[in-house]
Amino acid sequence: MQRIVTELHREGLVTFGPDPHDRRAQQGVLTEKGEQSHAAAMRLPDPAVSALAAAPAIDGIRTAARVPTGLRARLEGTGNAAEAT
Repeated sequence: MQRIVTELHREGLVTFGPDPHDRRAQQGVLTEKGEQSHAAAMRLPDPAVSALAAAPAIDGIRTAARVPTGLRARLEGTGNAAEAT
């Protein structure tokens, strides 16, 4: 961890200041450049989120709708096992 923070310091992304919870330690604090870099990174698209947002196949949607409908029918005693599959 120290190596990463040292590299961020070399890049001008963090500076060091006193740690209010430990007088013997220092804490890393984002510089203005660090804040800007963090904000830019947060605007980047996340591949995992993009994959989740991709449109599912119509068969998957039909299955997703059919399963809870069949389960509800079975719970209410109005359906049979074939409706839940």
